Amino acid sequence: MSVGENRILNGAKTFGAQVTSLIHPLSIAFIFVFWLFLHPHELQEFFAAPTKMSLIFACLLGTTLSLILICQAKANRKALSFLAIGMFCEIFIDVTNKETTHLGAENLISAIYYYTLITSLVAGSINLVAYIKEGRNTKDLISVKDMHYAWFFMSFAILHSCLKTYTMYLTPNPAYVAAIVHAYPVWIMLFNNFNHQKEYTKIKPQYILLLLISIIGLIFLGGHHH
Repeated sequence: MSVGENRILNGAKTFGAQVTSLIHPLSIAFIFVFWLFLHPHELQEFFAAPTKMSLIFACLLGTTLSLILICQAKANRKALSFLAIGMFCEIFIDVTNKETTHLGAENLISAIYYYTLITSLVAGSINLVAYIKEGRNTKDLISVKDMHYAWFFMSFAILHSCLKTYTMYLTPNPAYVAAIVHAYPVWIMLFNNFNHQKEYTKIKPQYILLLLISIIGLIFLGGHHH
């Protein structure tokens, strides 16, 4: 988590947001394939229902394409090679998250609690060490100004991690959750457009429609695997 986020944020700073916005939609397909590679028996279920398999592929492709088009993401070989580690981390995080719900299915509340606790503790510790090694002022970590907003981000992060882990438990493939979660830039852009913010951008309605149809399709086709 720490390494992946570091790469993506530094990539956005160095190469711009348009290139880094390619990472999330591209990772959806890799997560889907990687999960099937780890669980080949699920491929048999797909081949047993070819119509459902085709529709799921179409929805994943629709989500990926619409995100790339809406975010106006552009490829850059140098940037993508830099961000490849970030993308691999994204895949590893979501697949691991899904695996924890398999292993902790007998007591899901404990699985969600410990997954959130351990990942936050490890990633937070690594970030803290990196922060100190860069020679930054540790007093800034507990400044009144920062603490004023910290409670909100902490609460939101805990809620997000708990809900995402529970959703991973309900879905047969972590790529379905990734497809929905990674659509967040679109909702931010729509909100900005609605408010007529400075970064007002024209979003073609057909791209939004494609995204919504694809996401709704994944929700209905994904189903519960238990």
